[in-house]
Amino acid sequence: TRIGVEYDLWTKSEAVETGVTGTVNLSNIVGTIAYYPAPTIPLYVKGGAGVALIDTEFKAENTSVSTDMGKGLGLIVGAGYDIRLGRNWSLTPAVDYWYGQIGDLKFAGETLFTDWKQNVVDFTVSVTFR
Repeated sequence: TRIGVEYDLWTKSEAVETGVTGTVNLSNIVGTIAYYPAPTIPLYVKGGAGVALIDTEFKAENTSVSTDMGKGLGLIVGAGYDIRLGRNWSLTPAVDYWYGQIGDLKFAGETLFTDWKQNVVDFTVSVTFR
């Protein structure tokens, strides 16, 4: 069993108009527990809870404006497999699903969207040192 804290980020940038770029960031900061169900098999399942966030940033020339649009409950579930590369090293492919229940998204005090939820599935390959 492993206990930890995880920060997950999904980001998307686009040209909003000529010379202006907008970026949206979805993130989760969660405490996690990874459990290895069989001692001889390096497969693990993971779950956790914490906070989900959404923010935006707009850039034009030398000026940028950013705003936090909301926060709420963040959850994560996932699974991975440790492929031993040596005594203390592993290559770990994994898949995670993270969810955020933000509620209302606000910008400058005005509600833009109500009942916002974010769903992200990610596939990763990491190097793990023990």
